[in-house]
Amino acid sequence: MTPQRGRGERYELVVADDPEVCWVVTIAPDKLDARRGHGRADLTITGSAADLALLVYGRGAELSALGQSGAVRLEGDVALAERFAQIFPRP
Repeated sequence: MTPQRGRGERYELVVADDPEVCWVVTIAPDKLDARRGHGRADLTITGSAADLALLVYGRGAELSALGQSGAVRLEGDVALAERFAQIFPRP
């Protein structure tokens, strides 16, 4: 994570081939909270476990590119895909 501060945005990360495996990540100005399970989110990101792991670790393609290619499905406020990339940048 970068020094970039969150604004309270919520991301739900869902494993495509097992939708019960999911997390809600809330990025607040002073902390990051990740909870297992479904919950309210501003942007839901559904993809393979490998794509989600690469995304969170800042490896692989940018989130918006993954969404455009169909590698992940984005539902909700798609503008937050860019925000995710700012907070979890690629090396």
